[in-house]
Amino acid sequence: MSLKSAFAAIYNKTFLNSVFNAGRSLINPLFVALFSYLFISQNLHIDLLKINRVTALVNLALIFSGWGLRDYLFKNSVKHHADFNRTWHLAFYTKFILLIPILLISVFSLDDRTVIFIMLVSVFKTFNVLYEPLIVLHKRSVLFFFFDFLVALVSVVLIMQGVINTFHLFFNLLLVSEFLKMLLNCVIFRKPAFIINDFGALLFFLKDTKYYFFLVLVSFFQTKADLYVLGFLLNPGKLNEYQLLSSLISLVQIVIVGYIVSYSKLFYRNINSSELVFKRIVLGAGSLMALIASFLIYYVLNFIYGFYFSPVNIVIVMINTIAFANVLHEMFHYTRMDWLNTVLLFVIVAGAVNLLLSLLLVGGLGVQGALIANTGSLLALWGLMNRRRIFKQRKKILSGL
Repeated sequence: MSLKSAFAAIYNKTFLNSVFNAGRSLINPLFVALFSYLFISQNLHIDLLKINRVTALVNLALIFSGWGLRDYLFKNSVKHHADFNRTWHLAFYTKFILLIPILLISVFSLDDRTVIFIMLVSVFKTFNVLYEPLIVLHKRSVLFFFFDFLVALVSVVLIMQGVINTFHLFFNLLLVSEFLKMLLNCVIFRKPAFIINDFGALLFFLKDTKYYFFLVLVSFFQTKADLYVLGFLLNPGKLNEYQLLSSLISLVQIVIVGYIVSYSKLFYRNINSSELVFKRIVLGAGSLMALIASFLIYYVLNFIYGFYFSPVNIVIVMINTIAFANVLHEMFHYTRMDWLNTVLLFVIVAGAVNLLLSLLLVGGLGVQGALIANTGSLLALWGLMNRRRIFKQRKKILSGL
């Protein structure tokens, strides 16, 4: 086989896995949008509201138990196999420490069935997320795409047939699917392969990765302040509507991230030509998705779900998506250069922008006001990160003259 044909084969395999990795990222948000439609069409608004609230609690639990280690492992996936294997196992066993608060809450709330759901779903999702870097690294995206697709398909059929018609049954189904995924992960990757019982090493690992946790924590509130202000403070009646809109926008963002992550090694090679290719991939994917998604979201909300979504919001969604793609590109730079303290500060500022704009706009503009607040927050974050990075790079160049 010639060098050219070998390179083409490797590229095609990488491209195929990147497509299916993006496809995996699509399945969950698409499923959320579809089951929301089915619950609304069956007049199960109260159960849908309960699902949204419990999901919000699970997401809060996952922020703590996740500790930002998914991103940390992606960054360290370029290390030597033995070093990365050690890092992965450290991340795995620290999860037992991070899950202690969630387990304690469940122990003192055994009479509350909802808390049990939150605990179990959080446990399974906490461990499953650690295997995501392995799926990309070992090019197993195709296999897990079909697994996720099959689970979603079975779930939709059960909901359509009326078998799943309460939020308790919905979370029973979710528990089963997460448990099966955890078993599949363990079998495919044969991890964990050894035990780490050095408690001091685990605590040191948590301390060493604490900024990843802080970044995930403040990022969560930076992106969700608009949702909580609208749904729980100023306009509770619009919670399901804005939750659906947020899910659709998140779907667009997940597609971008899922596609880009497969090419992240180009960036971490520290080669200028590779970085330029990576930048074109990020910004190209963001621009294309902004154009497609804005019109698609407008159509879906107005003509399928029956919500009113102003044409002005098409432009806002475009700006939101482009800003997100640029923030993603900046984040790769900041992660590689270990500027996490600076990122943390900028995200806090962006979160404050989101909260302030939400309080000012949601009361009068409703869903559109929340969307503007979210977009303004992303623009603020992009501006701060870009200006700081360019300033530091220019300063470094000048100092070397």
